[in-house]
Amino acid sequence: MSARSRRVRRGLAGLALVVVATTAVALATAAPFPAQHFPLAPVAGEPLRDGFVEVIHPDGPKVYAHHVYQLNGARSSESYPVVISIWTSSLTCDAAPSFVLPVAEVQTNAAGTGRADAVHAPELLDALGIRGRTIGGIVTLLRNGSPAYTTGCQVLELD
Repeated sequence: MSARSRRVRRGLAGLALVVVATTAVALATAAPFPAQHFPLAPVAGEPLRDGFVEVIHPDGPKVYAHHVYQLNGARSSESYPVVISIWTSSLTCDAAPSFVLPVAEVQTNAAGTGRADAVHAPELLDALGIRGRTIGGIVTLLRNGSPAYTTGCQVLELD
């Protein structure tokens, strides 16, 4: 191999390294909004070993957020409707919420374990007029129409 060929190969290898590094930096800075994990707390003596709401933001044009609602050690063979309460004028979730959205239903098995998913499109945030705002929000799982589990008030910055 000639000296010129070695220089060309080294130059191409260096260029490839720059392209890979630049792409990695661009991907890291354009990463989607990170997932958020909110523990669920039992209300009024409801049983619960653990539970949570996981909010995943895939940063795509069709899905704004994917929510996962998980219960472990709750009442067995029970149905829990999931609602999201949104406050647009209070970050402490005071007074009546601006919106209450039924979004899913968690059905537990004999061990009290259950999971449900909900996918929220960007158009939902646009229709509610909350995209780009900071809001107060609570996720509540109901049992017989009353709160059984809640995240408590969370301050959420929506992109």
